[in-house]
Amino acid sequence: MSNFDPGMSDDDFRTALMSIDSNIVHHIEFLNGVVHQIAAGQVHLALWQLILDSRSDDRSIYACYRDFLVDS
Repeated sequence: MSNFDPGMSDDDFRTALMSIDSNIVHHIEFLNGVVHQIAAGQVHLALWQLILDSRSDDRSIYACYRDFLVDS
């Protein structure tokens, strides 16, 4: 969807980052719903656990979502 071209304007760069953020939040909310259902799939559970564990790794993108996932 976007390639972060060095020549891209600040507004386009900001829009691209907001799009990435929106996708991450969408997938976090989706996984949160799936893993709390009866008989959640092993892949969903493993991915959810990876996200939860990655919140404490400052090198992970998921560290930016620590406050968003406080009660998870």
